[in-house]
Amino acid sequence: MDTGEDFATAKTKLDAYFEPKKSVEFDIFTFRQVRQNPDETTNVYHSRLQQLAATREFTDVDKEIKSQIAQSCTSQRLCRKAQRDSTMTLHPLLVQARALKVS
Repeated sequence: MDTGEDFATAKTKLDAYFEPKKSVEFDIFTFRQVRQNPDETTNVYHSRLQQLAATREFTDVDKEIKSQIAQSCTSQRLCRKAQRDSTMTLHPLLVQARALKVS
């Protein structure tokens, strides 16, 4: 490995070499392991998912978050509704969650 002639170049090249490699597959896997806590509202769960998604390289963050909510939320009614309607996007899903909480 060529580390260059000076310290700054060597440090930059060594840092790049030893930097942990990102695995998109593992990022998706760990994101899919997240579940809504029993005492957590859908809004708080959504915020937590947004924070987690920010560190991942998803092509469509809203779609990934919507899918995760649909698969792992604590409201069976909301899960069924989201899974039945494949055209529903994240915003209408969150509106539905708020409406279900109020009713």
